Amino acid sequence: MFEVHSDPGVPEHYRIRFTCSEGTVLAELGPFPTIEAVKAAISRIREMAAQAHVVDLTARVA
Repeated sequence: MFEVHSDPGVPEHYRIRFTCSEGTVLAELGPFPTIEAVKAAISRIREMAAQAHVVDLTARVA
């Protein structure tokens, strides 16, 4: 879920929280100056996530 919040550190700005169904915050982004900028960011995130590759960086080199 995407949650939109006012940014307490930057007056009249917004932050996006991406949370799972249990309420755990997975990511927080911002600040964004307008709600339009928030909507555009969410749109880009959805687009990018649908095309994203998973890269396993846990493999250890001997």
